[in-house]
Amino acid sequence: MCVLRCPFCDYVAVNYSALKRHVKTKHPLKETCPVCGKRCRNVVEHLHHEAEKGCEKHAVLYALYRRGNGRRTNSVFKRSRDLIFEMLSVTR
Repeated sequence: MCVLRCPFCDYVAVNYSALKRHVKTKHPLKETCPVCGKRCRNVVEHLHHEAEKGCEKHAVLYALYRRGNGRRTNSVFKRSRDLIFEMLSVTR
């Protein structure tokens, strides 16, 4: 069984949805990026922009904080989600 660990604390989730819910509720975004410390008006947009440039840490957080509101899934999100499974996977 593959589980995912939180990039901020010791929490371990059994699936992607549980990890995403945990991160959004326990580690809310402020106006400062948790990766690079840059202050910005919209942190999720900043994460998306940096993920497009190729930063893996920004890509992972973008995938965790992105809201799924029925729009088509973009390629940055797909790559970011795949990175989550790669970087945060824990085997039991």
